[in-house]
Amino acid sequence: RAPGFEVKAGEAVFAGTFSSEIVGDLQPRMDPDPAKSALPSAIAGRLRPAEWRNGYRFDCGSPPATLLDAFEIKGAPSD
Repeated sequence: RAPGFEVKAGEAVFAGTFSSEIVGDLQPRMDPDPAKSALPSAIAGRLRPAEWRNGYRFDCGSPPATLLDAFEIKGAPSD
């Protein structure tokens, strides 16, 4: 189980900025302004922040199927 969010066709969703330089803090920074400035205006204008949820389950693709508990997004609801 891991954090995740949904993206529908045609949506522009900002997942956040992650930095591995801060030991023990892999939480996303959700300020979309740097991303907006790097995108074409048609996309930047509809960019929305991800609505993170903890507890998504998925097969990571390793045989046998392995489910991972990666990390949790602080403050995000859980399934």
